[in-house]
Amino acid sequence: MKVHFLSRFTTAVIIFALIPACYSVEFYPTPEYPALRRLDVDEVEIRTGAPRKSYERLGYLVVKDAAADLQNRNFRRFLKNQARERGAEGLWLVRRSRYNNAVITGSPTDGRYSQSIETGQLDLETGVLTLMLFNYVSNTDAPDADDG
Repeated sequence: MKVHFLSRFTTAVIIFALIPACYSVEFYPTPEYPALRRLDVDEVEIRTGAPRKSYERLGYLVVKDAAADLQNRNFRRFLKNQARERGAEGLWLVRRSRYNNAVITGSPTDGRYSQSIETGQLDLETGVLTLMLFNYVSNTDAPDADDG
């Protein structure tokens, strides 16, 4: 009985240790993304809504993770790196949702083959953030008044 409990406990600890470090990220670019992407982005802005200045949408970034929290400094750093890698000057939160995910735990059986028996189930809540990546519209593309 003690070994069975330790096996379940060890499995749960391993699963929980891996979860916060692994964000699932998907990017859905707009058709214009290749032309709008910037390679010289230094600072990325995280906003709660769309900017008031003129901007161009680059696409949606969808992040799934139990620890997806915009208040977390490490998570914000992760988001800024994701935006910078995709050539975006900023991003804003479009939608936040959660869903439950069940993970079945198992314990190996004695024998020659890799078989296991179900020992339990872990119910994990996963956060899903949908963010819009954007770049501000540059005024350098507009004709100068002196061009006449």
